[in-house]
Amino acid sequence: MSSLQIITQKSKDYIISKYGNLVSPEEPVFDEKKRLWKVKLSSEYPRLIKNDQPEERFIRTLLIKDLGTIWLNEKQSILEERSSSRTAAIETLRIRLKTWADRAENIIVKSSAYQLANTGIANVFLNPIRTILSVFLEEEDYLIRFEELENSRSNYLKWISLLEDLNLVRKKTEGFVYGNMFTELLRASDDQQFMKNVLAYVIRERYPVLKEAFGVKQFETLVHMDSCYYVPALQAGIIICQKPESLFRRYFMQYNRYKPELELKASLRDLCSSKALIKKDNCYYGNEDLFNNMLAQSEELFKISSPRI
Repeated sequence: MSSLQIITQKSKDYIISKYGNLVSPEEPVFDEKKRLWKVKLSSEYPRLIKNDQPEERFIRTLLIKDLGTIWLNEKQSILEERSSSRTAAIETLRIRLKTWADRAENIIVKSSAYQLANTGIANVFLNPIRTILSVFLEEEDYLIRFEELENSRSNYLKWISLLEDLNLVRKKTEGFVYGNMFTELLRASDDQQFMKNVLAYVIRERYPVLKEAFGVKQFETLVHMDSCYYVPALQAGIIICQKPESLFRRYFMQYNRYKPELELKASLRDLCSSKALIKKDNCYYGNEDLFNNMLAQSEELFKISSPRI
C-alpha cells in the first residue's frame, strides 16, 4: 500500500472509533511546512423523508464539510492531541446543521414572501408598516415629523428605521417623506396591490430582522410551518404529500417548542388561503411555481445521494 492509502485507512479506522460512522475522511494532504499529514473531516448526513400519499420513503444526505481535522506524523501515527476532539466535531456538526436549516428557511422565505405577505398574521403584525406608508398614499407631500414619532406609544421609530433602511422612506431635516423604493413599487401597482408588494418586499429583504428585532413570534410560527413542508420536499427533490400530523410532528422535533395544534392549524389555513401551500383532501402539497423557484436556488444547499427506497 502507498503512504496515501495507509494514511486514508488509518484515518477511517480512527474516525469510526472516535467520531462514529457518520463522519468520513477527505483525501489526506501532506503539509510540507509542518511535515504532517492533514485529513479533513466531513459527513454525508442522512435525512429520512416520508411521503404520506402514496406511502414511500426517501433517504437524502446533506454534504457537510470542515467538521474538524486529523493530524498524522511522517511515521503515519495519529497525533490525537492535535486532532479535533469528538466534542468539538459534534458541536461543529450541530452548528453546520443549524446553518443549513437557516439557509433553507431563507430560500423558502424569499421565494414565498408574496404569499406570506397575504396572510392574516402578516397583516396584523406588519400593520405598523401599513399605517406609516398609508399616509403617503393619501397625501403625497406628507411629512411624518420626528416629534410625531417620538410621542407615539406604538414604537413607530423602530419601524420607520427599518423602512428607511429599505429606502421606502427618506429622512429630511424635520422628519420623513416617502423614498425611491416607495415610488418604484407604487408605479408597478395600484394602491391595494402596492401594500401587498411592500409587505412582501420587507419580508423578502428583512425577515431575519423582523424575527430578531421585532419579535413577531406568531409570524415566525407561520414561516416555520411553511419550512416544515418545503425543507423535506426540497431534500426529496419533488412535491410531496404531507398530512397535518406529519407537519406537526416535524415542527415539534425541528423547533423543540410547544404550540397548541389550534395555532398550528390556523397557520396552515393561512398558508393555504395565501396559496403558499395547497390542500387536497387531508394532504398538503407545495405550490408548484414556488417549489420550482426554491429548487433552482437550492442546488448548492442539498445533495441528493441515493434513490427512493
